[in-house]
Amino acid sequence: MSVISTIMLKNIKISRQIAAGFALILILLVLFAGFTQHQITRANAAHGQTAAAEREAQLAVEIAKGVSDADRTILRFLAAPDDAKAAAIVTAMNHVRGLAGRAQSEGIAQGQALVALKERHIEEAQAFSKAYLARDVQMRRIVELSTLGREGMDNLQAELQAAGDVQRALLVADANKTLLQMRLRLVAALPSAGSDAFAEASDMYSSLQDQLSRAGLALADPRIRAGLNDVNAITQDLWSEAVAADRGMGDLQDGLLTVRATADEVLAVTSEIQDAAETMAASSAQDAEGISSMTVLSVFVGVGLTVLMGGAIAIVLSRSLSRGLTRTLDQTNRLADGDLSFNITGDEGRNELAALARSLKVFRRNAIERRDLEAETRRLEAEEMARREVHARQQARVVDDIGAGLSRLATGDLTQEIASPAHDPFPADYEALRKAYNEVVSGLSQTVVSISQVADQVRSGADEITSAAQDLASRAETQAAALEQSAAALTEMNASVRSTAERAGHAETSGRQNREITEASSIVVRDAVEAMGGIKQYSDQITRIIDMIEDIGFQTNLLALNAGVEAARAGEAGRGFAVVASEVRSLAQRASESARDIKTLISESAAQVQLGSDLVGRMGKSLDTIQRQAQDVSKQISGIAAAASDQAVGLAEINSGINQLDTVTQQNAAVAEESNAAAISLQQRADEMTREISRFRVNAVSAPTSARPSSRPASPARSNLRLLGGRSGDIIEF
Repeated sequence: MSVISTIMLKNIKISRQIAAGFALILILLVLFAGFTQHQITRANAAHGQTAAAEREAQLAVEIAKGVSDADRTILRFLAAPDDAKAAAIVTAMNHVRGLAGRAQSEGIAQGQALVALKERHIEEAQAFSKAYLARDVQMRRIVELSTLGREGMDNLQAELQAAGDVQRALLVADANKTLLQMRLRLVAALPSAGSDAFAEASDMYSSLQDQLSRAGLALADPRIRAGLNDVNAITQDLWSEAVAADRGMGDLQDGLLTVRATADEVLAVTSEIQDAAETMAASSAQDAEGISSMTVLSVFVGVGLTVLMGGAIAIVLSRSLSRGLTRTLDQTNRLADGDLSFNITGDEGRNELAALARSLKVFRRNAIERRDLEAETRRLEAEEMARREVHARQQARVVDDIGAGLSRLATGDLTQEIASPAHDPFPADYEALRKAYNEVVSGLSQTVVSISQVADQVRSGADEITSAAQDLASRAETQAAALEQSAAALTEMNASVRSTAERAGHAETSGRQNREITEASSIVVRDAVEAMGGIKQYSDQITRIIDMIEDIGFQTNLLALNAGVEAARAGEAGRGFAVVASEVRSLAQRASESARDIKTLISESAAQVQLGSDLVGRMGKSLDTIQRQAQDVSKQISGIAAAASDQAVGLAEINSGINQLDTVTQQNAAVAEESNAAAISLQQRADEMTREISRFRVNAVSAPTSARPSSRPASPARSNLRLLGGRSGDIIEF
């Protein structure tokens, strides 16, 4: 009866006229037809699922085939890498990616995961192919460099053999052999990272470098040395490429393993799709068979039930509708009164009353949710208001503390930081701001202290510079005074030397005249010896000549006296000249005495002719001696004149040097004044810096409250040195 009641309530409108049995039977027949159609629909759906499962299985097979094709493309790329094969890998994987997208669009559960795997797989394959192509370029570069290195070594070996250097040629040949062996080891080692063959290649590279180094020892030919350097550079580049290739080989191996692992994951997902498709196909076929059997059975059972249950439906329907309507009306009234404390019943089934009960249930649930939502809204608003109040208090606290800190900072107070006591901590959201402010204040305090110390050091340095400039100016004054005295002394010495040179010239002239007179006297004596008989006749002339000789002797005596005085003035340098002058004076005196004796003898010549002849002979000898002495005196006087001239030139150069020293002294004095002025300016700037820093107050060390006075008072600015006069007679005015 319950089943018949349910069917009637589902298919017949609520009405007091539903008791008619024919109508109920028609409704039951309609329900039976609907059930049958439903079963047929289910059977069709089962057949559709079977076809979909077959399509999924076929798609899984195509995906697996695409993965296999991509793997074969990778193998072909590894065998002979190039850009075309790398592009072929991406093309094959994009084909599989398209199949995965189709699986996703058809609603296959694993479709999205398969698409993600293929996108990752494509990225991994692209990265691997790019790295593998770069590694292939490295390998070709290694082969190219090894070929260049061997060709260079062959050329070096030929040049060394042509030059007769057999020992070096053998070393280069050994190096060439080592390079070939190293290349073979590298070719065997680089397919895998960190192999023993690469370690052997490293040892061979060390041997190669040692052989090339020994081949280049004491190599004189610059052309061969340049070739050896080129070969060495090529081998170093080759080894750098090999090391880079070995390091990258591990990444390549990992990349290939990653690509293959992703391919295995794709195949695993594909296998899951295929297994699920096969399972779904088997299940769908079984469901279709069961639905067909059930449909046939339901046809026979339905007809019997329709006949048997037709009468009972009317009774049950009326009772059920009455109960359901009463219950629904009661629940509706309670909901209308706002009573939400009861549970809605009668929502089972598909009839109108059940739908109405479900609607009432939804209405009740919405009312409860609205009530709870309103309560939650009020609670959230209260919490939000409380949070806003707390946030406002925190912001006010932060603004007050930061504002107070900035005010202290504006007045130069760096002694206080923003505190966060335990009883009243600083807001945690702004703790970073507080720490940043404290760090800024601490850093600024340290900076101010450092600047203050630097200002003190600058002031101290300025004091030292000022003191040094004053000392330099004082020494410049002393030096200028000493130069003035030296210039005056040199002026006097220069005048004395010029006078000595002039007098030496006069003495040279007199000596030359004495030599000429002595030569003339010798001629006279020879004439007197040859013409002794005419002495009497020429006695008067001889007397005059003797008078002249006396006059010459007197003048020679005077010149010798003057030369002695000049030699005494010259000091140690004129000592030899004084001795010569003394000898000349002695000779002049003896000449005068001899002339007087000759004069006396001539007066007695008349009585003593024979005695006169003897005296004339003696006189000739004396004149020869005088002539030789006069020649010596003339030579000495010439030397004195030349030395005096040299001294005059030397003193002139010394005077010029003193003038230059005088100019340099003036420049030093000017530089000293400029240094003094710069030091005073630097000191003033340091004081200004100290006054500016004194505005700040810091912890532990305070900035100076006022600019401290200089440890040494700045001297007044001196006027630049000026020169009055010129050359050796300069006068320095300060």
